[in-house]
Amino acid sequence: MNPLELPAVASIGLSLGVLSYELASIPMHPSPRLGAVGIQRRRALEQSDLFRTFEPMIRQIAAWVAEVRRINLLGLGNPMRRLRDRQIEHLTQAGHHLGLTPDDYMALCLISGACSIALTIFLAAFDFSGPIVSVMIPLLGFGVPHAMVNEARGLRQKAVRRGLPGAIDLAAMCMAGGLDFPGALGMIVKNSADDDIVAQELGQMLTSLDLGHTRRQALQDLERRVPIESVRNFSRALIQAEEKGNPIVEVLQVQAKISRMQRSIMAEEAASRAGVLLLLPMMMLLGCVILLLMGPFIAGGFGI
Repeated sequence: MNPLELPAVASIGLSLGVLSYELASIPMHPSPRLGAVGIQRRRALEQSDLFRTFEPMIRQIAAWVAEVRRINLLGLGNPMRRLRDRQIEHLTQAGHHLGLTPDDYMALCLISGACSIALTIFLAAFDFSGPIVSVMIPLLGFGVPHAMVNEARGLRQKAVRRGLPGAIDLAAMCMAGGLDFPGALGMIVKNSADDDIVAQELGQMLTSLDLGHTRRQALQDLERRVPIESVRNFSRALIQAEEKGNPIVEVLQVQAKISRMQRSIMAEEAASRAGVLLLLPMMMLLGCVILLLMGPFIAGGFGI
């Protein structure tokens, strides 16, 4: 080695050593234990062996992410804080998927991206990848956790869209029987299954009311957690009824009918889209049938 290169190599090694020491001195990110996030984290650890294996690594990398955001390293503090706000919104709408905090979410994206980069290098070593594959695999790897959270958001919104009309009907019947609004919500939550998404959302709303939030705040929080049209109409109708002093029972009955009608309209739209989507496969199938029937005649005509 050239003697002139020794100081550069020594400085790089010293920098890497200092960086490794600083990273190792950062304590592991604490695992959430309380609230809805803690409940989802415990369920994920109990049900998924893969997540239980990688959970300590996720927490450690999440601690590094939080430190980078705190010290504003390379000017990344503000962009990471804005990204954190969007991640909080997505995770809340996904029902706190896997009990992830925003820092855990970022750490999971980094782990997935690192694994995809390693896969790209492995494929390149055996000449199984080109320029397009080398770019697409890492991009897809970084986006896998985001796709998982988006899928959880979609499934949760679909479940709320299907179950909300029945829950509103039950609340109206309970209030007609003499219960107040929190009592009706409590009755629904108490007699629902643990995995009932609508009951979970109504339970969070009931918890907000028990903590002293106004009904308006609790309904607005519900609308932010589940940003779909049926929930938006439901929350705004109840807020308007409370402001004008209208009977809540009648409002609930009307909202149940509207939600059921919207669900029927969406089912009809999905059925019409399915017919259009099936058009191309049916045409391909028809072409295959025609080819099977006419193939022998065509082959005979050409003397094959």
